Amino acid sequence: MFIKRLFGMALGVLLLPAVAASAVIPASAPMVDAPSTHGKARKMTTVTKKNHASKVHLISGDILTVKLNWSPGTGYGWSMKNEDQSFLHLEGEPKSEPAKHPKPGAAEVMVFQFKAMKEGTTTLELVLNRPFEKNAEPLDSFKIKVEISAK
Repeated sequence: MFIKRLFGMALGVLLLPAVAASAVIPASAPMVDAPSTHGKARKMTTVTKKNHASKVHLISGDILTVKLNWSPGTGYGWSMKNEDQSFLHLEGEPKSEPAKHPKPGAAEVMVFQFKAMKEGTTTLELVLNRPFEKNAEPLDSFKIKVEISAK
């Protein structure tokens, strides 16, 4: 019984990222127009670790996708350092894209999507840490300055 339960949990862990990744923007297309709920085209911008410490320009209503490598089996995960979502609102839960050639312990890509809410400037900062290690320094960080204009 224990073996069946362990196998079922392992299978679920392996299949969940594949299902979640089916709705993710490919990294090869950093800017794409997609219809919004208001009939206007929304621009989608994708950034990765290569964009750390850079500046991104968005228009209110645009979508910012952040893709960062992580290894789920280590207990480390990316999370928002600043919880203020008045400028950038996290759209749903972060998703995980599996590795192109999945192997046990292979790195995956964590995907965050944010909607630009209002005009202004903010700093988006994500940290790679273990949620159960409350006082530990993050293993890594990602920070970008985001300028949002009205039109």
